[in-house]
Amino acid sequence: MKIVISDYEDTLNRNLDYEINLIKAAFPICDVVIHVFKDNNSLIKEVKDADDMLPLW
Repeated sequence: MKIVISDYEDTLNRNLDYEINLIKAAFPICDVVIHVFKDNNSLIKEVKDADDMLPLW
């Protein structure tokens, strides 16, 4: 399972351990990927095989 957390760089400039730990507690075998949003094309590439996406914007 792959879960993507995506947002703008300035918003992601925080400690994401809390969110990652919550996700991994609920889904222990998932991969959590942090994606810094720059453009739609890079976002589409990152989420095309994701099971869920947490857009934070």
